[in-house]
Amino acid sequence: MYETLILSVFPLMVVMAGISDFFTLKIPNWLNAVIAVSVIPFVLFSDMPMELFAWHIIAGLVAFVAGFVLFAANLIGGGDAKMLAACAVWVGWDALIPFAVITVFAGGALVVAMKVWVFFADRKDNKGMDWAQGLLSKKPQLPYGIAIASGGVMVFPATWWVQQIL
Repeated sequence: MYETLILSVFPLMVVMAGISDFFTLKIPNWLNAVIAVSVIPFVLFSDMPMELFAWHIIAGLVAFVAGFVLFAANLIGGGDAKMLAACAVWVGWDALIPFAVITVFAGGALVVAMKVWVFFADRKDNKGMDWAQGLLSKKPQLPYGIAIASGGVMVFPATWWVQQIL
């Protein structure tokens, strides 16, 4: 049962955060806190070495600083910055760079998708698309939590957690 929890808790939580960001453009603070703090019981039950756990905390702090810089530059929202740090605690130091790279590429794909969305929303000849008029008339903001969730889920199989189970 422990293995099932390890394989499902983190991915489910980050997907929930991504969905929340998509629909509301907000990631609740309580959800980011649960993502970050939920790692502790798994550390205790998995007998993760404390030195390794310290590196996971350092990864979270590095991601927090990076997220704060991106937030200060108005490139991501505050919830996104917190989610980045919470995910990094789970991902750890060894998978932090792949997590960041995948997140950046997923964010790029998200930007392209949103640009296509805006292009079609701005078209005057949207005949046959009456069902989408309400959606296309809105210019959406960028829910970067989707990209962060994508990075977290895609890099998770390479983390210490999954490697211990396999």
